[in-house]
Amino acid sequence: MTVILLSLASCGQPEPTSDVALRTTDSAGIIPIGGHAHLFPTDSSVRLMFNLVSSAQLAKYSENFGWGGSFPASAFRVSAINQGVMLWYCFRGGSRPDLFLALEHLEEYDPHNLPRGPIQTELTVPTAIFRVNPESLKSESDIRDYLKETGDVSGWKTLNAGEIRRYIASADSLFTLYPDIHGERYNSYMFGFFSARHEAAFDAFIASAGENGYIRYYFGYDERERPNRIRIILMAVNAKGVNQAMARVSEEGYGTMQRSWPPPPID
Repeated sequence: MTVILLSLASCGQPEPTSDVALRTTDSAGIIPIGGHAHLFPTDSSVRLMFNLVSSAQLAKYSENFGWGGSFPASAFRVSAINQGVMLWYCFRGGSRPDLFLALEHLEEYDPHNLPRGPIQTELTVPTAIFRVNPESLKSESDIRDYLKETGDVSGWKTLNAGEIRRYIASADSLFTLYPDIHGERYNSYMFGFFSARHEAAFDAFIASAGENGYIRYYFGYDERERPNRIRIILMAVNAKGVNQAMARVSEEGYGTMQRSWPPPPID
């Protein structure tokens, strides 16, 4: 176990595998896209985040590669011609390796023919990748305190699709090189898709960030969510860095978004 953790902390950029396209074009969890809601209880998101930082393997992902980042809320405002937002898992090696997400709008998500790679020529990526010391997060209560105190962690830029494709391939290799204790990849698909079409709740969630606000993402873990067990959790943050999921939630307790495709949502 110690050898694996040390190699995680010191690894460079993995060599891209040759079967990325094969894994990302198979159908996964084919159910009607229209029946999929992304709203997720804040308490459940906190639980998934704690699952990740309390895992001996995944804690090193959050500490050494990245636990989250931010996008401008405007990047999630989808025009009528687009169905939603695609977030690609990316990995950039080097002396300070980063695991991060790249954002683009997708005109149509077809669960029968999953995308091979980015569609747009340029994608938005965070420049402020934040990490966390898992030793400081010993309970779900610690996660909540962290979310209240994170403050303004923002910054983003655009990169061309060719560069993003290389980072996606490197993320794919990362999940292959560093699997779970049973030798299984944590994620088989290199993306999470959030549908905005016919989703009034999606628009309301983005609007809750307010003027000049942004959307912060975190990685969580759900053992049931195969084939993508590392989950993308979205939280609206206002211009002052106040996490709206912790400041106020709906009467039902839905202060975050999760349940991206694939796989289909779990009740």
